Amino acid sequence: MKRDDVSFSPPHVGGEDMGRTINGLNVRGEDRYVFLPIFSAIMLGLTRLVFSFDMLVFVAFVPLFYYFEHISSLNLRTKTVFFHGLIFSTVFLVISLHWISLVTVPGFIGILVLFGVVLAGMFLLVRAMYKVFTFGLIFALLIFNCATNFT
Repeated sequence: MKRDDVSFSPPHVGGEDMGRTINGLNVRGEDRYVFLPIFSAIMLGLTRLVFSFDMLVFVAFVPLFYYFEHISSLNLRTKTVFFHGLIFSTVFLVISLHWISLVTVPGFIGILVLFGVVLAGMFLLVRAMYKVFTFGLIFALLIFNCATNFT
C-alpha cells in the first residue's frame, strides 16, 4: 500500500462530539448532561428526609425536564440514557433510603439494583415519550411521580 493511499483525519475535530472541560474534568458530548439528573436526584432525595425540604419538590424536576428536552434533540444512545437513569436512581435512593443500610446491607444493595433498573427503564420510557408526544413533559411528570412515590 502506498503512503498516498492512506488518509488520516484526527478524531473529533470540532463539533459537538469534541467535549469540553467542566471544572477541570474533560467531559464528552453525551456525558456532559449527566449532572442534571444528579442535581435533580439530590433535590428529590432531600424532600424525602425528615428535615423540612419539602418545597424542593416543586423545582426538583426542572433540571430533569431540561435534561430530557436536550437529549431528545441530541439523539443520545440508549445505553447512555440508561446509564444516566442508573446514576439518577443511585443518588436518589442513597439519599432517601439510606436508613435501610443500617438494618441490612444486602437488602439495601438489592433495593439499589431493583429500583435502579426500574428508574433507568423510566428514563428510556420518558425519552421515547418526548420523541413521540408533544406533551412529553406532562407524561414525564406523571411517570416520575409514580416511580418516585413507590420508593
